[in-house]
Amino acid sequence: MRFIGYLIIRLSAVIIVFILVKRTKEFDEYQVSILAKSLLVAGFLSIMMIPFLLIMLLSDPNYSTETIFLFATIQWLGVLVSYLFFVVRS
Repeated sequence: MRFIGYLIIRLSAVIIVFILVKRTKEFDEYQVSILAKSLLVAGFLSIMMIPFLLIMLLSDPNYSTETIFLFATIQWLGVLVSYLFFVVRS
């Protein structure tokens, strides 16, 4: 989990650097559409993962903390990668 935490911190730092270095400009409809689609996919994955997470917790409650961290890690890395893709392309 420590290495995954470092990966999340580095991805966040890269996104912040790209945002600060690149010029500020108005987003066109295409870029807003890409961001909206990535947020929609992240939300859909979150909705689909919650029943799976609950089934895993009910079947083996011994690993509940690890399961919740796995869900949070997958969700957050997916959002960060989509934001990084959006920031680099815009």
